[in-house]
Amino acid sequence: MTEITPGELVDGGQSATPVVPWNELPEKVQQRWHFQVTKIALPPLVSDAQAVFEDADEFDPRQLASYVSRDPLLGGKLLAVANSAAMGLTNPVTTFERAIVTLGYSVVQSIIVAYYLEATLKLWPAFPRAHFNYVRRTSAASAVLASAIATGARLRSVKLLGTAALLARLGSLVLGLARPWPDHSYRQVPNEVLRVKYEMEKWGISTPVLSGQLLLHWGIPQPLPQLLERHLEPLFLELESGPEQHSLLVLCAATAIGTYFVHTSQFEPFTLFDRYAYDQLKHNLKQHRLWDAVVDLAGDKRLKRELAVVTE
Repeated sequence: MTEITPGELVDGGQSATPVVPWNELPEKVQQRWHFQVTKIALPPLVSDAQAVFEDADEFDPRQLASYVSRDPLLGGKLLAVANSAAMGLTNPVTTFERAIVTLGYSVVQSIIVAYYLEATLKLWPAFPRAHFNYVRRTSAASAVLASAIATGARLRSVKLLGTAALLARLGSLVLGLARPWPDHSYRQVPNEVLRVKYEMEKWGISTPVLSGQLLLHWGIPQPLPQLLERHLEPLFLELESGPEQHSLLVLCAATAIGTYFVHTSQFEPFTLFDRYAYDQLKHNLKQHRLWDAVVDLAGDKRLKRELAVVTE
């Protein structure tokens, strides 16, 4: 993999974005990856209960518990996580509804989506297990962080942004359906700037674009598919003002920090953003008054506990 050096950056720190939109990709590339995208079905509980993607701000633990109870394995997983050492509870959790309330929306959502995606991917026994676990962990960490950043910035649709962050890395699962498979070197890419470049060089497409296409295949309405395809723009471009830019910044920061946490078990933004690859993101966060909400994550013990739970 070719490293990006500071000398490659132009216009005061910007670089041309390597994220090529779907409609600008060669037709052969579109055909190849459309075939792969359509292999992954919408997780059944999401389709049935509509509890994860629709009207997330009206999340109802009792209703979701009734759906979870239909699948004893999923219910057992929720209870096991709620009673894990990482949660630090003194009294055991014995009901699905209590487990859902204890874990919170972002954690429960991550567990449900990962559970059903794993069941879907079992249709392909050769699918690289290590790659699935990597995507599961980075996606879950990003979802928890996006909710925390959006809450700290007092943005609307906190749960919507958490959902978007959870799904932003799912395009990477599609990469695992085609040869060459993402290997150890892919999982060791240190930041999202290099990851996009690596993906384009190796597969001719990037994870944000595949994630957007996966949501369109699932029939998920806008703005989620578009947000996912564009969520790394703050790494490369100067953003204009507007609520959509706030959403992009939350998703981009959460993805970057989530990946960093999976690699290091740390999420101190100052350490991460001092790297040159994130200079443009840092600038955009400051310009849009979201920097404080990001740096305030440091030292949040509850957040670190949630990150530990979802990335186990």
